Amino acid sequence: MKTSKTNVIYNLDLFGQIPDKKVRLHSNKDGVKQKIEIDYTERENFPEGFTCFGFGVTSLALEKDSEGKSRKHNYFDYEAVGKIRDSINDGDYVWIDATFNINTYISNGETRSKVKYKIENIGFKSPADFEQDNFKEVSSFEYDIVVLNTNLNKEKNRLYVGGRLIDYFGNFSDMTFTVDTSKHEALAENIKNKTRFGDIISVQGRCVNGAVLVEAPKVLDWGGESPEGVGKLVEDKVSEFQITKVTGHKAKAYKQDDFIQTIQTYETNAPDDSPFPWEQSESPFN
Repeated sequence: MKTSKTNVIYNLDLFGQIPDKKVRLHSNKDGVKQKIEIDYTERENFPEGFTCFGFGVTSLALEKDSEGKSRKHNYFDYEAVGKIRDSINDGDYVWIDATFNINTYISNGETRSKVKYKIENIGFKSPADFEQDNFKEVSSFEYDIVVLNTNLNKEKNRLYVGGRLIDYFGNFSDMTFTVDTSKHEALAENIKNKTRFGDIISVQGRCVNGAVLVEAPKVLDWGGESPEGVGKLVEDKVSEFQITKVTGHKAKAYKQDDFIQTIQTYETNAPDDSPFPWEQSESPFN
């Protein structure tokens, strides 16, 4: 998915399979909340006012009503995969809400992680012109993360933040965030100096995977001058999850011991070849 003329987000996907047990439907008709369970094979005959909702469900806005407005509809993931495949073509403009899906694996004896995106909501949007001066890119994230560590690299103008994400079921996985200290020096200093292991910070930021313009490295000055548009800026490849703002901070929310039982349970229940989901390679897009 291309979000600007230089930024491309890969690994957006959705996986679904036919449920082997009853599925839940929800209703809030007339302000009365109801919940029922049905067999998946009965999904085409929803009772009036009920819809699938929550885990294992994707919301699509790929159809329009009689007035030409996008109509949102919830589908079980298995159905949503086919709907997306049949509705979207290369070159279409869409908006997507997604969650991080961190896949951890062993490569050459080292534990590595690849950050994917699980589609949760998707719909068509109006075409955008990336070349227009008033174009505003949307490639953002917003998460509550548990701080594991911070590391300042002055040469790269980066503060690296080890963050732990904990899902609804208590499962956790780790990934690396960055702060561009050349743009957000105060933010980097505050994260580095005011957070410790186990703190929760609410962060907002940008998913960056593309080329950025940086100043060309300095070389011997032979005199003369470069013509306009030549030699002053060069492209540099960047693949990062850049924190641009902290909106909340809860100190000492977790201790190291809080994760020991989770790790032990994971080791007990997982097969021998399962990787542990709490280390990551340097680049989140490896």
